[in-house]
Amino acid sequence: MPSKSGRPMASEEVRVEVTRVLDEHGRAAERLDVPAAAEMFAEDARMMLPGMATIEGRERIAELMAEAWQAVKPVRIQFSTEEVYGLGEMAVTVGSYHFVLHPADAEPTEDKGRFMLLWAQDEVGAWRVVRDVTNSSIPSS
Repeated sequence: MPSKSGRPMASEEVRVEVTRVLDEHGRAAERLDVPAAAEMFAEDARMMLPGMATIEGRERIAELMAEAWQAVKPVRIQFSTEEVYGLGEMAVTVGSYHFVLHPADAEPTEDKGRFMLLWAQDEVGAWRVVRDVTNSSIPSS
């Protein structure tokens, strides 16, 4: 079904499923469960974060999460999916995030920003992120 702009919107089924997977990822992060959080990503996923080289592959993304979460524990992870576009066996989501993070040596802090995720169905039909582009709205210090 096209949106007001004429771009094809994803079916409700796709919208519900990718939102569920993203929410599951957030809950896994809050539990510091790296393997469960990494399941959202395809084996060949690429993560593009500000100020960093592209992180390639689910295994490397999991390593990055484990390293980061030792220094800064995710306390509350919230995603708001605002747009979902269907592309057959692929989908694009656009939204925002709000994280409460607790550095090991400081008071909790917040990060807010935007994301665009490219999803693809794997060989068993599960939706996985193949590209993750995330940008914080908090000015870097």
